[in-house]
Amino acid sequence: VLHPNVTRYVAVDEAVRDRLTLQHGVPDERVVVVPNFVDLDRFQLIAEPGPTPRRMLLFSNYVSEGSPYLKAAREAAGTIGAHLDVVGDKMGTSTPNPEKLLGEYDLVLAQGRSALEAIAAGATVMVGSSRAFGPLVRSDNVEHLRRLNFGIRAQTLPATSATILDQITGYDPSDAAAVTNWVRANTGVTQAVDALVDVYQAAVDTLASELPDALESAHAMGTFLSGVTRDVNNLETEVWDLRPRAARSDRDTKNLTMVQGERNSLRQELAETRKRLKTAELDLGRTRTRAHHQQKRLDALMGSRAVRAQHRVRSAPLLKGSYRAALNLLGRS
Repeated sequence: VLHPNVTRYVAVDEAVRDRLTLQHGVPDERVVVVPNFVDLDRFQLIAEPGPTPRRMLLFSNYVSEGSPYLKAAREAAGTIGAHLDVVGDKMGTSTPNPEKLLGEYDLVLAQGRSALEAIAAGATVMVGSSRAFGPLVRSDNVEHLRRLNFGIRAQTLPATSATILDQITGYDPSDAAAVTNWVRANTGVTQAVDALVDVYQAAVDTLASELPDALESAHAMGTFLSGVTRDVNNLETEVWDLRPRAARSDRDTKNLTMVQGERNSLRQELAETRKRLKTAELDLGRTRTRAHHQQKRLDALMGSRAVRAQHRVRSAPLLKGSYRAALNLLGRS
């Protein structure tokens, strides 16, 4: 909102400051940077990083399965033999109590306030998001990275496992402790409250000494309301345009649900058919085995002396009649 009565604008880092001044035209002297801060009572110093990073945490609500960032973290963890956990909304593993989690890891990949909170808990932190990586946070760069809010301008390295492996060559638990001490000494709630009170006091003092011109204020308010009206009208137009598509989507969803139901039924039938086929194959195998055994017994029987002798007797012209007569007497003809 550009208005004479708005005498101060607060940015969380230098990137937001530049956006306010360069994109929105806010006078540079009216912008104050108040970086993120940490509730030190909530995020207690817990972590004690080991000599090498054995437990890693990828802590981001923006990382999803299949993303290069996640792939790189998994590959790097596998290379150094570390255990990797992933916590975030898109992975279905978000937590309302990060303060109970961050202190359990040697190395945390995070950005923004999450990075600051992990450092406050005592972990070694490497800057990263779903887009790119930043450096390992060390005592010689923590102040600079904090001014950048551990954010987008700090993320200038490619999202590859090689980047992680290169950065963690600087892993040093003693340096991590120094970084944590600096963060806990300079980024608490008390410092942030003092900075915000200074902003409000400067705004009050400015208005007390430089009352805005009434015509200029009215013009600024008119410009603001015109912009809001334009945005609302554009939104209404977009909603009206989307309604037919939404109706089609609703029908498509119902059709899709029906098709999915049929597909699930077919899958169940297929599973049952496969089960019956497997049973039939087992029965066939057992039948073949029995037939094989019977054939072996028959072959053995046909090859026995008794059967061969009987065959010779039945085949001899002189003995054939006597053989049949004997069978008749025995009642076996």
